[in-house]
Amino acid sequence: MHNQSQQLMENPEVLDYTSHLLKITFNGVCVVYSEEAIRRLTWQARRGMLELDVLFVPFMEKAFRGLADDDKDRFVKLLECEDQDLFIWFMQRGVPEDPELAKAVKMVLAFVQSK
Repeated sequence: MHNQSQQLMENPEVLDYTSHLLKITFNGVCVVYSEEAIRRLTWQARRGMLELDVLFVPFMEKAFRGLADDDKDRFVKLLECEDQDLFIWFMQRGVPEDPELAKAVKMVLAFVQSK
């Protein structure tokens, strides 16, 4: 593990995705979301639709940092969806066709229901 960490520090691959969020990857796997990326995601979580804001903003503030990396990636993918789709999914009037998005929806709903 030390060798992998040393290689990462010597030659990190920093990616800038379409959402303009920086994350550091090693061998194609996300290792770290930067604090800047988390701040941008928190801003992006503010949708302007109250029903979504009350779900996403607390999730970002209280749960995101503690997630496994693939769950973080799923949530980021979820934030790229249209508000109308998100509203339908979170009001449980429909389910995303993409299984990764469906997992992200369940993850956020589980967080909200656990409060």
